[in-house]
Amino acid sequence: MLARDPIARESQLANLHSAFIPWLATINPDNDQPTRRVARLVDLPAQARPLIDTLVARRLLIEDVRGGEIVVEVALESLLRQWKELAQWLATEREDLKEADNLERAAAAWESSGRGHAWLLEGARLTGAESLASKPAFRNRLKNVRSFLITSRRRENDRIVAAKQADLKAARDKQEAAERQAAELRKSARVLRAVLAAVTLIAAVAIFGFVQASITAEEATAGTCQATSMLPASEVQPILRGARLGGGMPRAKQVLASHVLTEPVRNLITRQTVLPGALLQSLRMAAR
Repeated sequence: MLARDPIARESQLANLHSAFIPWLATINPDNDQPTRRVARLVDLPAQARPLIDTLVARRLLIEDVRGGEIVVEVALESLLRQWKELAQWLATEREDLKEADNLERAAAAWESSGRGHAWLLEGARLTGAESLASKPAFRNRLKNVRSFLITSRRRENDRIVAAKQADLKAARDKQEAAERQAAELRKSARVLRAVLAAVTLIAAVAIFGFVQASITAEEATAGTCQATSMLPASEVQPILRGARLGGGMPRAKQVLASHVLTEPVRNLITRQTVLPGALLQSLRMAAR
């Protein structure tokens, strides 16, 4: 049936390829084997019509009228396996043929469901279906699913936009939460710095007071010792007896008043800031 001339034969095979793939043959999804497919004569490429008529005349194809339209199909499925070129075409286009059948079934289910959104394609499956429908060999066969693909793409775009908006909102919420936390940390840091400054100031005042008190006590003790060391022993004893007789410090002052003391010593002994116990202890040390 095919020409012997290589160039003419190659042209004939190209025309037959466009008729069989994807119109007259496909792949059975149950056993993954080639199977025949009923095609309308008007759907077959015009350049392949003379060869189709020849195949019908040789009874390799069957032409019939169904539903008021002329249809064509392979007479024997053994042709799909025994014809070397056709078997090679089917092996090469196997996945696309199966996907085309799946896409037509999905579109039919979408139509029968009232075009419900739950039946639409999305993600990678939608992208693959769109790629297949754009191929020259499948463009005409899959034109009936174009509305299905357009609706699926619109829904997918809406879903992508909504997902991006949700991601942006989540990012903004996260940023705002981080900013609030940073503000709280800065506030806590300021409070801690203020507390630390107050504690440092209080500690400095306490240390200063302690040092001043220590210096004052040391000066008082040294002055007392110096004063009592200036008294003769004969004067110390009456002072001690006066303190023991009662009256404490007032009595000791009365006794001291009867003695002749130098003015600096008298002023030191009569100062109200010197404790009686410290004075008596210093007097006893001087008496020894």
